[in-house]
Amino acid sequence: MNIIKGLALGLAVTGMVSCNQQAAKKTKLETEMDSVSYALGAYINANFKVSEDFKDLDLAVFNQALQESQDTATTLLDQKDLAPILIAYTKKIAEAKNAKYKRDLGDFTKVDESIAIETTESGLKYQVIKEGSGEKPLATSTVKVHYHGTTPDGEVFDSSVERGAPAEFPLNRVIPGWTEGLQLMSVGSKYKLIVPADLAYKDQKPSNGDDIIFIVELLDIVKK
Repeated sequence: MNIIKGLALGLAVTGMVSCNQQAAKKTKLETEMDSVSYALGAYINANFKVSEDFKDLDLAVFNQALQESQDTATTLLDQKDLAPILIAYTKKIAEAKNAKYKRDLGDFTKVDESIAIETTESGLKYQVIKEGSGEKPLATSTVKVHYHGTTPDGEVFDSSVERGAPAEFPLNRVIPGWTEGLQLMSVGSKYKLIVPADLAYKDQKPSNGDDIIFIVELLDIVKK
């Protein structure tokens, strides 16, 4: 479950917690509701820990919200205020994470054309711009990448670098040229992939038969 879903569950739980219940600390789960209560609390906490986005959470204030949320006279925030606060915070966290992946487009697309072009058995061509030292993904892996895609005449049709944020996707759900090409790369590598038409489209046959070109940097293999 992602952090947004974890937050949604946490907010839903606030409507179920009684502000009058101040039970002593349990050392044994004696009833079914003891187990359900403990499991739900641990489940929410586990989701708040995702990527340490909420490592600075003030648990005292969090607990106060749980206790006060049923009483509209004492709650410090209206229901309509909750989502904007959480969305703004998670957006700020995402922007901070993406900042370290910012790339200058000119530097990113610079390729030494003296680098040898290798060709695989399938017809995929590639140049090794930079070789990384990390592990290589499998066809079933989900990867985080920066990429810049163009036609042979230089027309840009897709670019995570221009958007300013890397992309994540499972390798078994992209075009065959990417599925094959990314498995050649170690984390930290940057390759130029020259993808022939039959590897550039999954089910549709291209009308012009042109290659498409990607410069791809493998940033990470996403662990689920």
